[in-house]
Amino acid sequence: RPDEWGIGAAVTAVAGTTFWVGSSGSATGFGMLRSIRDRWGDAVRLVALDTGPPELNASSVVADSYLRVPPVAAADYAETLERILQLVDAPTVYIPIYDSEILAAASRAEAGGLPPSLRILVAGCARSIANCNDKYLAYQTLTAGGLPAACTRLPDEVRFPGEPFVMKPRYGVASSVARITSQAEFVSHRSGADATELVVQELCDEPEITIDAFIGRAGGPNAGVVCAIARERLQTKAGVATKCRLFHDSRLTDLARQIGNVFQLSGSFWFQVMASRAD
Repeated sequence: RPDEWGIGAAVTAVAGTTFWVGSSGSATGFGMLRSIRDRWGDAVRLVALDTGPPELNASSVVADSYLRVPPVAAADYAETLERILQLVDAPTVYIPIYDSEILAAASRAEAGGLPPSLRILVAGCARSIANCNDKYLAYQTLTAGGLPAACTRLPDEVRFPGEPFVMKPRYGVASSVARITSQAEFVSHRSGADATELVVQELCDEPEITIDAFIGRAGGPNAGVVCAIARERLQTKAGVATKCRLFHDSRLTDLARQIGNVFQLSGSFWFQVMASRAD
């Protein structure tokens, strides 16, 4: 019964709004477009953004329009994004998906000078997002806030500790991880690599659990709402979970609230937990 849920009023509030979804070729981008379409139907207009051609992107079928943009790391990305943003002349919400895309969008929003009808939907300020994207800074932010975190150092800060540990790229997600068990392996992985682009992290044990969290923005319509859904990874392929066990846990929900406070996040974000060998 939609009237009891307030859906009718909500549809009226967003009617005529255009939603731009970045990285639409990803599963998250595609899911975002499908979710918006399923909820709001034809009351909204959907625009998919991605680096690939529309004929190779399933999101082009869901969206009303498709914009091909350069990769975030490309020299002409900022100019292209600016040109697109300045064309907005009707209520529009831009939802970036990829980590570097989110950071670029947050930085541009803070700079000001955007059309008043444009809203960029990100979970935090540019500084908070930069700290989230950087595993080394994320560790420092978590520990400074009194939260448990896997010990993370730059390679030049440590010697081989004698216990197995992992080396991984400092930035990015779903990255390749090298399990280090000897001094020789440590030296081998360090050689020829920029030490500032890698981190050394303590080895944790399963289970590996991903928590999808939502925290309502203070002063917004969802103020005070905290929701966390945990996914225990049962099978992964190329760093992506393909089989999971879903559950709720009050301790993980409270941890989501604490992480949101430490990083000054609101809206949707996710984090992972594993078991520490030190406990």
